[in-house]
Amino acid sequence: MSSNLLLLSLLVLAGQSAWATSQWYVSLRGNDTNPGTKHRPFLTPARALDISRLEPKAASRRVVLEDGTYFDVALQLGPQDAGLTIAARTGSNPILCGGHELSGFQPEGPRFWTAALPDGASADIRLLVVNGRVAERARYPETGRLTHLSEFKVPWMGTFGGGWKRKPTAEELTTMRVKAEDVGQYFEATNAEVTIYHEWDESTLGVQSYDPTTGVIMFTKPSGHPPGAFGNHDYVIWNTRDGLTRPGQWYVDRTRRRVVYWPLPTESPNRLQAKFPTAETIIRISGPADTPVRNLTIEGLTLELANTPLKTGGFGAYAFDGAISADHIVDCHFRQLTVRQVAGQGIKLSHSMRCEIGRCRLSECGAGGVVAGGSNLVLSQNEIEYVGRIYRSAIALSCQGDDDAVLNNEIKYAPYVGLTCDGYRARIEGNRIADVMQELHDGAAIYLGGTNHLIRSNFCFRIGQTAAERRHAYYMDEHVRDCRLEMNLALDCASPLHNHMATNNTIVNNVFVNHGDLRLSFFRCAHHRLERNVIWASGKIEVFGPQAIDLWTNNICYSRTGQCLAVSLNDYTPIDPAPLKANGIFTQADPGIQVKEDGAVTWPKNSFARQLSIRPFQLRQ
Repeated sequence: MSSNLLLLSLLVLAGQSAWATSQWYVSLRGNDTNPGTKHRPFLTPARALDISRLEPKAASRRVVLEDGTYFDVALQLGPQDAGLTIAARTGSNPILCGGHELSGFQPEGPRFWTAALPDGASADIRLLVVNGRVAERARYPETGRLTHLSEFKVPWMGTFGGGWKRKPTAEELTTMRVKAEDVGQYFEATNAEVTIYHEWDESTLGVQSYDPTTGVIMFTKPSGHPPGAFGNHDYVIWNTRDGLTRPGQWYVDRTRRRVVYWPLPTESPNRLQAKFPTAETIIRISGPADTPVRNLTIEGLTLELANTPLKTGGFGAYAFDGAISADHIVDCHFRQLTVRQVAGQGIKLSHSMRCEIGRCRLSECGAGGVVAGGSNLVLSQNEIEYVGRIYRSAIALSCQGDDDAVLNNEIKYAPYVGLTCDGYRARIEGNRIADVMQELHDGAAIYLGGTNHLIRSNFCFRIGQTAAERRHAYYMDEHVRDCRLEMNLALDCASPLHNHMATNNTIVNNVFVNHGDLRLSFFRCAHHRLERNVIWASGKIEVFGPQAIDLWTNNICYSRTGQCLAVSLNDYTPIDPAPLKANGIFTQADPGIQVKEDGAVTWPKNSFARQLSIRPFQLRQ
């Protein structure tokens, strides 16, 4: 071999070595004094992260975690971690736990067990996991809600109308009057927390003082809206001994710094495995606006146990962090993650660009599953269920920004909104949403703000019970315009389509089916177009605000009762119901539609729908 060829070969090999991936292993059998190799791994993810930062920034770096539960994890990542991958070893299930084990339970009286919180641990906790199960927090009353006596009769002018017609006073925001007999025997300001329900959100507040002679509770911080606003007087009390009404419940006695637990009949102290959160975020990723975190990948991990502070979460419980919280990130990927049993959000991104959350599973979140703000995001093939366990106004999946894609996600079991999207030019396609809007009002399976969205091939079912509950399948709210709602299905929802102050939207080839009454509504809307839709109900069909529809083309509105009504509106007041008559509406022919819960929509060959060029479709994921 010539000297020139040998030199070239050495240069190529040197280049390959310089760009090879550096890799470190983490295992519960390891030690942080080890070099982090496969056979001599580190013990903690934090140690591997520190060592990875010694590599050149241009190098590709990978931290691999092996099986087991890693406690008290609170990782901080920044711009220096660009190019890093944190992943599970193939075939393993590493669990990053943002909490600590709780042991030493002792009997206290005939029913309860108690355990002291470790020194230095905060007593301000809202989550306890016992033997792998999220234990039910003490709640008073046991079911339903209490009724307070405070009034706030100021009109709400709408989000874009400036909010309240008169600004609430500090006293109206920080006090609430109750009936003394309602609060329970063991109501203590040190321990008690109160959730006040508003219209589309709630406020959870600490108690500064309570005067049983006047029934006035004073809160530690202002509520999001005054008690009694929107005509709602509901509230519940958390974390008091009165709320311990059955086995499996708990509360924390902050005065004594002890967790009080009522065990299940099958549980015994020496076999109890309890965990509580110590961190609000398990992985925090943050960069300055001018130096965002780039090219970071986190995949294959399970994250569990994260806390929330005692404060009002606001709409969507957006004020709370996620188990993964990221701010100012670019080209980052979160894949095949499991996030479970956390008090706040599951994954929360803000100021993000070209990032992906894909094939993740999020469940048992106190707030929402995914909150993502940014541009050119892809949120796809995620499974989100049992969210809003603490904050009932939480939203399962929330996306805000420009040119985002929300694709093929499965969402189920939420007290409020399933999916919301705001901003410009979003694609919302192939999502399957069921059993949401189970508690709060004025929301939807898919709730929209913004402009120029495409909402296509989504399937929403079992949403609400009656149209009067204001629980909708598809909801285009204030200033939504120039959107296209196409080939979507709503099954067993009394209000499949609701529009409010929306303009110039096209609704084409959708199928809305309800076994009962059905309502479409267009409050303060203008210039909508309805083309080739099937609207089918076993009860009556009502269209509120039909004057907002400029064009009806080849739509079938079929009611088995023969009642298809147009209901005019005077602002928000329905007036003058009359038979629905317009060119492009057909009310007499039953299309013979068949809808299955797997998303298949068919009708026979001789169906009137085929003559109108309405297309059947298949929405299986």
